[in-house]
Amino acid sequence: MQKIWQVLRPKTNHMLGLMNALGISSLLAHLLVSRQIKDPDDAERFLNPMLSDLHAPSLFKDMEKAVRRIKRAVENKERILIYGDYDVDGITAMAVLIRTLKTRGADLDFYIPHRIEEGYGISEEGVRFAIENRISLVITVDCGIADVSRIEDFRRAGIEVIITDHHEPDYGRLPVSACAIINPLYPGETYPDKNLSGVGVAFKLARAVLGETSGVDDMLDLVALGTVADVCPLRGENRILVKYGLTEIGNSKKPGIKALREVADISRRTISANDVSFILGPRINAMGRLDSAELALRLFLTDSLSEGMEIAETLNAMNRKRQEIEETIYNAAVNRIEREINFKDEYAIVLGDSDWHQGVIGIVAGKLAERYFRPVILFSLDNKIASGSGRVKSGNIHLFKLLDKCRHLIGSFGGHKSACGIKMQEELIPHFRSRLNQAIREMIDGDAFTPMVYIDGELGLDSLGTELIAEFERLAPFGEGNPFPNFVCRQVRLKDKLTKRNGRINSAVWVTDGRFTYQAKGRDFVNAVTLLNPEEEFDLVYQPRSLNRMGEQYIYLNVQDFRLF
Repeated sequence: MQKIWQVLRPKTNHMLGLMNALGISSLLAHLLVSRQIKDPDDAERFLNPMLSDLHAPSLFKDMEKAVRRIKRAVENKERILIYGDYDVDGITAMAVLIRTLKTRGADLDFYIPHRIEEGYGISEEGVRFAIENRISLVITVDCGIADVSRIEDFRRAGIEVIITDHHEPDYGRLPVSACAIINPLYPGETYPDKNLSGVGVAFKLARAVLGETSGVDDMLDLVALGTVADVCPLRGENRILVKYGLTEIGNSKKPGIKALREVADISRRTISANDVSFILGPRINAMGRLDSAELALRLFLTDSLSEGMEIAETLNAMNRKRQEIEETIYNAAVNRIEREINFKDEYAIVLGDSDWHQGVIGIVAGKLAERYFRPVILFSLDNKIASGSGRVKSGNIHLFKLLDKCRHLIGSFGGHKSACGIKMQEELIPHFRSRLNQAIREMIDGDAFTPMVYIDGELGLDSLGTELIAEFERLAPFGEGNPFPNFVCRQVRLKDKLTKRNGRINSAVWVTDGRFTYQAKGRDFVNAVTLLNPEEEFDLVYQPRSLNRMGEQYIYLNVQDFRLF
């Protein structure tokens, strides 16, 4: 699919202002302004984030109320239930609160719904568990804001509920019977940062319970894991939490995190957000996708390294199984899309199958959304019930708002701009597909389905060097809301024709501008240039990356796109 290249051209006066105020290079100023960071004070906080810049938890309207209720429960030896979610964000949020409240001597239990058997949020089984175990206070993490009827069930049973969540509420139906609601997106909430993850919100509650003078470093590893894995924007408070949290993951004293790094074979390197997204996060998520997520939670609660290693090995094996299931579903979905979807008439991909595993379809939907640049909702069909998961990559489309326009066809749904969970009657899927496409037509313009490649500027191969890489590494951690810088290099060509190794095309090729030559990586790029002759020239969009090999810095090009010149 042809992509639109958009070269960002920040205003010179903004760049000069940052260069003069902060003494930074023109390149760094360029990158900051292209990320809409123009004020010197904002730029200083971005380049040098400090834990002291975090907002006070007390800025949440209901925080004081929540802390009072928790302290009363601890003093009166009431039973407290931490009710969570089965993904990395939910599991780490549970671990933060369990660890925090244990230090206060709380009588605790926890509950994680089974993804397949109960689905997302508060379930009937969860309510029954609380009643049978004589719970008097429930604290939700990463869920609860959409579970109005279940909150009422708790109230009727004499159980009070504190909701901590970060998902979009249903503004027409709010859980007003909860005794406290801590969610930056809740109507009337004045908390300054609206982009916290579920574990970020739980962390705020933990800090409030422990007191403002308490140390926070020992929980930042958990916060970073959940925030990055949930693809939250790495701006504002999330940037601070993740920057310090990544360091804490590398130095973590928690046996479970040590074991996970060891099993993933990244125990000897500096941990990046990319490592969390593609190495650690999937292993933590695997249990909740295919079975109960309780073992993943216990990984973060154990004080035993041997137990941590045993759990980490199990997660690793489960992740391999998940990958196999995912590949099967992905291939089947692609085959059906190519046969069944007419993109001239349909803006969304909506498919279902009884053989598709409910716990894995969300990952597949994300990969398909990236491949086709369309909203994708996949359903697992079972006994006439369709359990779905949706993803979208286009920044012009808000998935939660789209589903709101289809609510008369849906049994239940929840989520945010780029991801959703949904449950409905199988027989209504054709009507849902039709209404969803109509809603998309009303929401978007023609360019919404053309992938955009945002380019920070032109940078020739002659300009590359380790000092340059170190310069824009100051923008790390990279991720959602703060992408790794992209540059374009004009009129390069292959150094040599591609060769094969063991019957497979190499994962990298050599490109040159005639004077300088660098290795270029990227599966799609390498596959595409196999037909080019060495003399053919092309423009290249790339990210300059560096590796440390045997004590030496090695620079390569991580290719994002290319065009024949």
